[in-house]
Amino acid sequence: MKIILFTFLSLCCRLTGIAQQNENTKDLTATMPLSYFHGKHVVAFYPFSGNAKDISGNKNNPSFNNATLVTDRFGNKNSAYSFDGTQYIKGSCTKYPGGSFTISFWFKIEDLLSRHQSIMGYGGNTCGTSVLILFNERTREGAYRSEGHCAVNSSTTSNGYPPTTDWNNFIITSDIDNTTTKFYLNGVLLEKFENTAFKNTYITGKEFAFGTIPGPDGIAPFTNDYTLNMTGSLDDIIIFDRALNSRSVDTLYQSFKNEPSAVKAISSAELSVSLAKPALYPNPSTGKINIQYNYNSAGKTQIKVFDLAGKIVFTKTAMAMKGNNIYNLDLSHLKQGMYYLELTDGNEQTRTKFIIQK
Repeated sequence: MKIILFTFLSLCCRLTGIAQQNENTKDLTATMPLSYFHGKHVVAFYPFSGNAKDISGNKNNPSFNNATLVTDRFGNKNSAYSFDGTQYIKGSCTKYPGGSFTISFWFKIEDLLSRHQSIMGYGGNTCGTSVLILFNERTREGAYRSEGHCAVNSSTTSNGYPPTTDWNNFIITSDIDNTTTKFYLNGVLLEKFENTAFKNTYITGKEFAFGTIPGPDGIAPFTNDYTLNMTGSLDDIIIFDRALNSRSVDTLYQSFKNEPSAVKAISSAELSVSLAKPALYPNPSTGKINIQYNYNSAGKTQIKVFDLAGKIVFTKTAMAMKGNNIYNLDLSHLKQGMYYLELTDGNEQTRTKFIIQK
């Protein structure tokens, strides 16, 4: 699911509730709705919808990308990236967190046997100044590991948690105030590690990497006899410059787990051949888009646009001719983010997602 950044974060974290008045300032800040932060703690968000751009507004875009666009966990084409063990994405991490952070990503491991696969990482200058996330730790099958190179700030799960070959979500939080690191798999806390927080991450002039990791010098890619690049897929990578608490982590996971119910997928058996899935271009756009769709007979078509909260933000009725139809739509008044376009012909519906970038 490609999340409309600030609107989504405000919505999903409202559901966690406001912290109790007797909590201290630190706990209050970690639990407050992210709308109070106005999105300023979101460092980067990579929905991988047709490209690898960061849509947070911070312009943490890749400088190199040879990964392959593939179908995401919801069946949307060109909406995730696959890595074959030689491919990777990288760019400048100068704006990434140098202290506390939360990183969430969806992953699909295609090779469950290869040990010490590099999922992602960023930063570095000397030993202990990187953030690295790896799967299948070389001495423990199915284990997850984070470290800063040279085993500094090392955290490895004591048990193996082999994922299926389906999509899974991994969230890591690192809190320099209480020096803890936490791993979550599909919303469940795997383990908490004491005295392992990443305090000295060096980011200036260094790189982030997906599908591989940077070396101790902070430049990607990096491999050796014990560390291999990823064989699998990644999607919906989001990075915060604070350690979210467990309630916010659960809300984050649940919000990315399913597509919004208001625009849920409709099975092919429910669709009439009279209404084919529309082509929408350009995508991403600044808000002015073209909708191309085909009808077997003339009639009225209801056009609706939903945000990721399920709210209708645009609606219009158009007349469709038999055959090919092209409709020009101006949505430039909408904020940057992810939306869904729904076409309805009687009781038959189809929908397409699109991104507005400004």
